[in-house]
Parts: sequence; C-alpha cells; structure tokens
Amino acid sequence: MAPKSPILIVGARGIQGHEGGVEKFAEEFVQRLARDRPVHVLCLTAPAGPVHENIVVHTVPKMKFGKTDKLLYFVYAMALQARHRFPTVMILGVNFAMLVPMLKTIVWARPRVFVRSGSVDYTLAKWGRFARAFIRASESMMRIADGSIAVAPSIQKHLSGVGIRSTLIRNGLETSGDTVPLASRKDGKVVAIGRLTHQKNYRCLIAAAGHLGDSEAHITIVGGPDLSGEAEALRGMIAAGPQARVTLAGMLPRPEVMEVLSHAMLYVNCSHHEGMSNAVLEAIQQGTPLILSDIEANRDLQLAEHHYFDETSAEALAGKIREALAMPDRFVVDRSRFDNWDVITQRFAASMRLA
Repeated sequence: MAPKSPILIVGARGIQGHEGGVEKFAEEFVQRLARDRPVHVLCLTAPAGPVHENIVVHTVPKMKFGKTDKLLYFVYAMALQARHRFPTVMILGVNFAMLVPMLKTIVWARPRVFVRSGSVDYTLAKWGRFARAFIRASESMMRIADGSIAVAPSIQKHLSGVGIRSTLIRNGLETSGDTVPLASRKDGKVVAIGRLTHQKNYRCLIAAAGHLGDSEAHITIVGGPDLSGEAEALRGMIAAGPQARVTLAGMLPRPEVMEVLSHAMLYVNCSHHEGMSNAVLEAIQQGTPLILSDIEANRDLQLAEHHYFDETSAEALAGKIREALAMPDRFVVDRSRFDNWDVITQRFAASMRLA
C-alpha cells in the first residue's frame, strides 16, 4: 500500500498543554490524523513530551506585535511549503486565512488549502481598527480556499452571509470511560474554565458570587491571563468586594483541568462571545452539571432551556447557580448526543479529500 500524503497544519500555539479552543482541537486532531499519515505542525512551542512518530513540529520564535504573537507564522508557513511541497495545508482560524492566496503563489508547490473557522473574532472590542479590518480581509480569502469548515451552525450561518460556503463539523469529546458520580463530588464546588479574557465575562461570575452570600458555593476559575490586563481587574474585584469564595487557580495542565471538572458539582460558562467551546464539551464529557450564558454559540449546542441564563445579570447567574446546585442531576447533559474525536477527525479527512 502506498504511503498516505503528508499535511501541514498552521495556526496553533502548540499541541501539548496549551489553553485555547484551537489548541485543544489541534491536540486531539493531530494525534489521530498521524495514525496513518505524516503530519507537520507549525507551533510557537515544541512539545514537552514525546509525540507520535508521524508528527513533526516546526517552531517559530515568539514575538509580541500589535497584541499578537503569531506574526511570523506567515513567513514560516510559506518557507515550509516552498521547501516541503505539502499537497494539503490546513489553516486553523480565520486570522490566518490570508495565507490562502500567499500559499497559492508558490507555483512549483501549490497546495490545496482548507480553513477551519472556530469563531468570528473581529466583533470583539479587543481588536483595533486595523486588526479588525485585517481579520475581515483574511476571512474573505476563504472564498478562494479549496474548502472551509465551520465548527458551529452560527459560524456557518455567518460565513454564508458573507458569501463563503462551508461544511459544518462540530468539535468532539471523549465518549468512553466512566464519570465520577455526583454523590462522590464536593458539595458547592463550582468551576469555570478558560483564559482570563474580557469575552469570558468572569466579572459577571465574580459579581454573582457576591449575591450567593453565605451559601456553600465556592467558585474556582481555571485559566491563565492574556495580554489585556483583564486578570488584574479580576483580582481587584475579588480583593475589593465581599466575594471571598472565589479563587483564581491560574493555568493548569489539561489532565489537571479534567480532574477539576470530574470533581466539580457545577461548571459555568458565562461568556458573552464564544465559538464552539471545548471546555463546555469537556464538562459534558466528565458528566459535570453545567449552565451556559444565553448566547448564540452556546445555543448551538441545543441544550434544554433550563441550562441557559442571562449573561448580563449577576443576579440571574447567582440564581441559576443556586438552582443547579440544588438539583444537579437535572443539569447533566447526555454525552452520547455528541460525536467523539475519532469521528470528527474522519469527517475532516473526508471533507479535505485526503489521499
């Protein structure tokens, strides 16, 4: 049997131990794709541990320019393609879709290029006028890609609205193995997972803690800071207010994150902007009761109405936390409703017509 063709994947900071939806996808996807073909991945950091023999990680220097550390991705991606002549390149994220026309200018090694869209980032206030215009222009380059994949119905709807056809392939989760029974979990343990960014809306969660009073609820927020200074603002809220039962745990390795989720009595996603949250899917995977902000991305999961709350109201969030802790079984989601990562990888391979 002839060996299968290699693929280059661009857009993740790393494939081991990194926070972020793109990084979670890359970690799960790359290791499965490498079971039957060479996979080259362009990252900011090399893996700390061993990887599959079919995985080659290329690293680029970190730099901070315009609040991004990925600028050199473009140069390195072009150089890799010119040198190795990959027949297929997969771009993780609209922010890098400007690579589509750039890669296609390499006439002696022109690849098929596919773009995965995991969110609509240019609506966020953190981006300045230039960055927003660049991301819009980058997104428009998906029209000349060989294929585009949206991870949620709302993203597919957005892409269709700007004239980009896409295939819907959601993120996955692990559907095997046992979960920790709710009776064995710590009463009142509430967790939120994700980087300390403005769009995660942790200010609302900290304010909600103040409305819980002397209840048994204790909230732990797991996630590292970004470059915006949001982490300092959250620490200030905790120090200045009555919310003594909130802990910022910082970034944890993924196995520890899963351990935290497996012993929590409630997971909270209070974001006012998301793509398709892997942390939500991980909570479902671990059998953890959950409540979600009432935004389009979370509605894409099509959960029962009682899982959702108004993310603009700390009082509403506090009330929903009380309700979920009082009746946790009602807030557990059946994980068999979702596909596992093996199925997701197969769908991507079929969509990209990998030979």
